[in-house]
Amino acid sequence: MADMTSEPISQATDDHGSVGANGLAPGAAPKRLSVWRKLGYGIGGLGEPLMMNAMTFYLMIFYTDVVGIDSKVIGSALFVAILWDAVTDPVMGYLSDRTHSRYGRRRPYILVGGILLAVAFLLVWRVPGTLPASYTFAVFLLATVFLKTAHTIAVVPYGALGAEITMDYDERTSVFAYRTGMLMLGTVGGAGLLNFALLFESREQGYLTGTWLIALIAVVCYLIVVGTTREDPSLQHTRKIPALRSFVATVYNRGLNKGFLIMIGVFLIQIAGQMLGGGMFPFLLSYYIGKPTWMMPGILLYTIGAFFLLPFWKKVGDWTDKKQAYMISMVLVGVMGGLSFFMWTPAHPWLFLVWCGLVSACSGGVQLYPPSMIADIIDEDELKTGLRREGAFMGMLTFTQKAAQSLAALWTGVGLSLVGYVPNEVQSERTVLLMRLFLVLPLFTSLIAAYVLWRFPLSRERMAEIRRTLDARNAIDT
Repeated sequence: MADMTSEPISQATDDHGSVGANGLAPGAAPKRLSVWRKLGYGIGGLGEPLMMNAMTFYLMIFYTDVVGIDSKVIGSALFVAILWDAVTDPVMGYLSDRTHSRYGRRRPYILVGGILLAVAFLLVWRVPGTLPASYTFAVFLLATVFLKTAHTIAVVPYGALGAEITMDYDERTSVFAYRTGMLMLGTVGGAGLLNFALLFESREQGYLTGTWLIALIAVVCYLIVVGTTREDPSLQHTRKIPALRSFVATVYNRGLNKGFLIMIGVFLIQIAGQMLGGGMFPFLLSYYIGKPTWMMPGILLYTIGAFFLLPFWKKVGDWTDKKQAYMISMVLVGVMGGLSFFMWTPAHPWLFLVWCGLVSACSGGVQLYPPSMIADIIDEDELKTGLRREGAFMGMLTFTQKAAQSLAALWTGVGLSLVGYVPNEVQSERTVLLMRLFLVLPLFTSLIAAYVLWRFPLSRERMAEIRRTLDARNAIDT
């Protein structure tokens, strides 16, 4: 493995030797990161979605239709695990901010957490269906809590690392574009590997074989991040504050942190709607459209389109602003959620594939811009506090994401029961209609989220002003 000793990402000084927070002299042009440096960081974005999207699309139907566990048991356990997340995500961000090691603040956690996450992922798929309901709930809950903990250890420092690789407004969007591209590949990869394994195995054995493949690939991805990414050692020596004050300061510090609160609200609304709709995909394909094997082609179409249109959405942000590009993408995705009610039909099943292609064209901005905008919020926080707290902010963001996913998992499990879903049986017309209504939810949640996002205060011009002030301040302190 490559030498992991920390080194500055860039080093440029002015005539007096002063260096800004981004390693550049005040007023100097930002140094572009190499493609390999961006790719080395971005590939870590492949490991998590390989596992998480396999769970999103297949975990519920695996346990209801293959193992024979009540959907309420699985959904409730996934929801209860959020109570543990409420502690672990912000705490992990705080711990990584305060860590000092020769390998940096973030990479040791990414290494350990990535391995633990793969192990926990395997355990979540191996809860026996022969136990009484209460024992099944307890075993699945323990496995899920382990998964959530490992996810926190790996993903929160990984996100924080991306926020400090560069301080340039547009270059950090480019960094996160590499990560987003890998996230998209992970989306298709997780479901794809399971589909591939099911072609050669029985349903139960196919799921177990597929999860082994996914876990091994995820571990390799995290090892690549640790071996190729470098951290700026100067950031290990920034001033620290007590834990409680750090948590409070993400929301309130000399007034409400408006930008961060807006992003948290947008994330909660948007992700919950998307997850509620996505949770119904395999059930509707199986019991309404009658094409259960089309999940993989649909995901493949979505991923390919979104992946290749990612540079377009990056350009939209360059032409306008991050907020505007994010809003445009979000509204378009919402519109596609509404159209799903009409395009998902057994009379013309091919329209499902057309719909997947259209959604892929709309969704790039939704996936690209949130982490880049959080990185801008971190700069604004540094202006107010003099602190670099990437871990604290990314911890809160990751908590919000998982909170929305857990709420969606709860309501998916409970919703299946409420609409009268019966595993491995022909569903009633009423049940199918109610399940189809879940697909329309992103229309409303996306429009609400876009309205909230409109009030986001950080523009390109404001960030340029913040960056000039920070660089001048750091030059004086050097």
